[in-house]
Amino acid sequence: MRIKMPVIFAAAAFAAALSAPVFAGENVTAIANYQQVTDSYSFPLGDFRITALSDGTVPQDLYKLLTGKSQSHTTELLDKAFLANPVEASINAFLNQSPGKNILVDTGSGDLFGPGNGGKLLDSLASVGVKADDISDILITHIHTDHTGGLVRNGQPAFRNATVHVGAPDLSFFLDSSNAKKAVYPESYFDEAAKTIDRK
Repeated sequence: MRIKMPVIFAAAAFAAALSAPVFAGENVTAIANYQQVTDSYSFPLGDFRITALSDGTVPQDLYKLLTGKSQSHTTELLDKAFLANPVEASINAFLNQSPGKNILVDTGSGDLFGPGNGGKLLDSLASVGVKADDISDILITHIHTDHTGGLVRNGQPAFRNATVHVGAPDLSFFLDSSNAKKAVYPESYFDEAAKTIDRK
């Protein structure tokens, strides 16, 4: 697994294809008809096949997460949405396929959230016929546990053949342990970054 910086903004390549508006009632011809499987959804975008992949879910305690709000106000908002605390949050990644390339955007949480919380990305990839060693590139949108945790399994790189693209500001911030004492992020973010992001 190789780390490359600065980040390559692949999203910009996709944005152009999305810029042309499609209006209600306009006839649109499907480019491809993909067989859908559990925990994923595929669609075409130009020369790419984009697949949304589930890494599972993780419970979020909104009473702690939503700072500056009273618990009663948060409960009121949850009631209006027919939800209860904690709320299950989805963890997703995206597979972008083109001839000769399998590009993964983010890697889920791996095993960093503990048993039963996330960590299903490799199974989701397998469900669409892709192995970890088939991944050529990984684009990390930002260094948080639910985006970079899946880079490592049992202390070893999970995607051995992939070049990992990470933004230089994220690398310099989260891999500098001195920032842990002065940042608003929990120190665990810095510990987990050190476990999952390797420049070698």
